[in-house]
Amino acid sequence: MDWFNTGLYRDLGYGLIYPQVIETYRKGDEQAHRQHLAWSRAKAKHWLEILDRHHLGGNSRFVCGDTTTLADFMGACYVSLGEVIRLDYSAYPNIMRWLDEMKALPYWNSTHEAFYSHFVGAFKDQSFEGL
Repeated sequence: MDWFNTGLYRDLGYGLIYPQVIETYRKGDEQAHRQHLAWSRAKAKHWLEILDRHHLGGNSRFVCGDTTTLADFMGACYVSLGEVIRLDYSAYPNIMRWLDEMKALPYWNSTHEAFYSHFVGAFKDQSFEGL
């Protein structure tokens, strides 16, 4: 869980996603902002590759094996945050498979209803920089 929070989420959430949707997370003028997004994009890709190949690669269905753990729920929330800016995770097949399995859980939709309707929905007409 610490890996998700201190590595992936720092660069994906705070570095790439939030500066595009929350004004107080923007970095300086437009040039500084673009440079920050470029740096964060590269860092986020690094963490996503590790998640895809190491943590989710191989024979495990979930982060720590064949059953869900708190790490899966925390990590899936962090990764699905990319839906706010419509990130394309297709370069990461194990992440896509894992997210599909997490979203297939019977309580995913009801638990995340507010996220999808209020946060993702609030930015549906905006364009963003992706991966």
